[in-house]
Amino acid sequence: MKKLKPFYLLLFTLILVSCDDSDDVTQIDFNQTITTALDVDITEDSNGQPLSFTADETIDFTTVQEIQDNIDEIQDATIDALSYEVDNFVGAANTTVTSASINFNGTTIQVSNINLEQADNNDTIFSVDDPAALTAIENALQNDTQATVTLSGNIDSAPASFDVIIYLDVIITSSLN
Repeated sequence: MKKLKPFYLLLFTLILVSCDDSDDVTQIDFNQTITTALDVDITEDSNGQPLSFTADETIDFTTVQEIQDNIDEIQDATIDALSYEVDNFVGAANTTVTSASINFNGTTIQVSNINLEQADNNDTIFSVDDPAALTAIENALQNDTQATVTLSGNIDSAPASFDVIIYLDVIITSSLN
């Protein structure tokens, strides 16, 4: 029994120290995926000639409930991933988007050529892996609750319509009150 007393005393001390550490938690991280769709609808017949297009959308981060609930306590926003996909394509087979870019609050990301029908049918997700672009977007997120996303490029055949869905996975650090 005498040998068990030091063990119980040590266990009790560890429990007290553990409980004290939980009082030191002053911030939490939560993950949020913010999604927006850019609708491209080109009704003009291009007669086989390339046409340029532009589509834009404003994202208001305060419309995301968890962000809105913590807006005054947010200390940091880190982009975990940025990706996009083509959806709802209607147009001629093998229609391709070329010379395209996505502009996110002044940060431009170049987009490779995309066969719209193939990307839509295969549910292809395109990832943005440019660290400088992701850092610039992070900085914009920390300074503003809104961001304008603009897609522009050329399409080799029209009429055509499609959506580009953008997924922004963000880790938000918020202080606890």
